[in-house]
Amino acid sequence: MAKMQNNSVKNPVIDEDRDLIRSKEIYLKIAWWMLVCAASIIQHKYFVFKAGLLTRASWWRLLKHDLSKFGWEEWYGYARNWHGDKGDYEAWQRAWLHHRNVNDHHWQYWVEHDNGFVIVHPMPIEAVRELVADWIGATRTHTGRVTRRRDWVRNSPVLRLSRDGDIAVKVDIRGGNYFLTI
Repeated sequence: MAKMQNNSVKNPVIDEDRDLIRSKEIYLKIAWWMLVCAASIIQHKYFVFKAGLLTRASWWRLLKHDLSKFGWEEWYGYARNWHGDKGDYEAWQRAWLHHRNVNDHHWQYWVEHDNGFVIVHPMPIEAVRELVADWIGATRTHTGRVTRRRDWVRNSPVLRLSRDGDIAVKVDIRGGNYFLTI
């Protein structure tokens, strides 16, 4: 009886197919992150627009809100951090840094660090109105609930706002408490 040989020679066609399938799976996963990220940004923009009407923010600012998230400088970092495997923390940090440095509705946009000094520039009321709408929209997008007054109280010690901005935020929240869950 002839001895059967163990044919352990790799088939390059099968290996190539396997690699192709793996790369397609990776691309599909990334495409899924991007799609979910786009849906999340659009949902956030919707909630910000609704809240912005209540804070009396300009409709033009509300339409332009967070458009920078659709640029590649932010898109990849947001998609991977919020909807992917959180595997690229540096990309997320770069995306967040870019976002807050190009969007004046973030309080960090108005803070300057110069030779060990922290300078807080006055935040225009329109930016403050959009800031409040952004907080409300972000809370609604990420937690599914409406911003509460206690959220503002809990977060306000870490925020660096000018005195005018701080007063404007408190006035907006108090003035609009009919849409907040207290």
